[in-house]
Amino acid sequence: MMIAFERALETKRADALFQDPFAEAMAGPKGAMLSEMFGGGSAHFGLPDWPDFHRTWTAVRTRFIDDQIQKYAESSGCYQQLVNLGAGMDTRAYRLEAYKAFPNGCFDVDMASVNREKQMIFEQVLQNPAPKCKLATIDLDFLGERSLQQELAEVG
Repeated sequence: MMIAFERALETKRADALFQDPFAEAMAGPKGAMLSEMFGGGSAHFGLPDWPDFHRTWTAVRTRFIDDQIQKYAESSGCYQQLVNLGAGMDTRAYRLEAYKAFPNGCFDVDMASVNREKQMIFEQVLQNPAPKCKLATIDLDFLGERSLQQELAEVG
């Protein structure tokens, strides 16, 4: 939610590096609070500029990943699908046209609690927008018994 909040801040800039029309809804009221809390302790550790740095880093990181996905999508069909590990409140499958290039779709992988919250926001707040490709959500505790390979095999 914190990263979604920071994506929403970037989206509102006139010179934004990207547009994420879903970020503000994904952040909810917790996003701003988490961002403030995360940055609040930074001065204690001698990093008073950390909040601004982190928001800039989030924007640059988001744009970098968006650009890499675009590059792979344009690779003449070399990539059939995309697996998004630790997807959190990521909305790329809904906002990037490049996802149409993945014929086997996208797999968003995160903890069940995160996936439930994200699904609730898409359903109740955003009225179920359509993803740009087939999208499967996988609940996975990365420290649990089940492996990513097992979960992906079950979903297809």
